[in-house]
Amino acid sequence: METKRTANCLVIRLDPGEELINSLLTACQEHDIHCAQVTGIGAARKITCGVFDPETKVYHSEKFKGIF
Repeated sequence: METKRTANCLVIRLDPGEELINSLLTACQEHDIHCAQVTGIGAARKITCGVFDPETKVYHSEKFKGIF
């Protein structure tokens, strides 16, 4: 992972195989970021998509493998 900070933006470049969420958390801790908006572009080989059902209070997720 590489990071570059500008006046009001942190740019993060992940290497192939790096875990997205863990990398974002690490970058935020290293740069003392407590609240952020995330925008990204790229590809992934394994993803988990999900939705939270507020009525049942259950998170439904599904894992996918491929190029996304």
